Amino acid sequence: MENSDSFGPVSFTDSDDTSFLSAESEVLDDLINKRYRIEKRIGRGAFGVVDLVTDTKTNESKALKRVLCESANEVNDALKEVFTMRAVQHDNLLAIESVFVHTDNDTYVCFVSDFYEKGDLDKYVQWRKGNESYFDEIQICQFMLQLVAATKQLHDNNLIHRDIKPASKLFNKHNTLRYFRVE
Repeated sequence: MENSDSFGPVSFTDSDDTSFLSAESEVLDDLINKRYRIEKRIGRGAFGVVDLVTDTKTNESKALKRVLCESANEVNDALKEVFTMRAVQHDNLLAIESVFVHTDNDTYVCFVSDFYEKGDLDKYVQWRKGNESYFDEIQICQFMLQLVAATKQLHDNNLIHRDIKPASKLFNKHNTLRYFRVE
């Protein structure tokens, strides 16, 4: 497997046997447990979980996403998506800091990114609505320009975003949106 800080394809055999990954499990456990201190669970979805972690080297809050993979093909697919995300850079696309495969009883493709304290756009809109604090037209135009700029960057790299919805847009304290999940 490639170093977690390098970019490149990672290929596996055609079989569903991922037992060879367990040899790296201790090293990866150390990476998770020594480099990143898990603070709390901040999200759960159909394919995995997201934890708020502290990077013990920088003391910065980060998000650690773990995608459950049940076969070598799923590991390949998840790594392909993450490496695609790493290859395309733009202010409004999620930056992936590190990628690794973790095994315990299950196999996970894990990646670390910045933590977006306001969560996704869907939750932020609902929070604003509940507090009767609506966006003005200028803010909405700024969000739309950010989304269009990110989409253009994806299209310029022959990529599409097949799941455009507010829940797939992260939102930070500076009111900047970030796309995630590209194909």
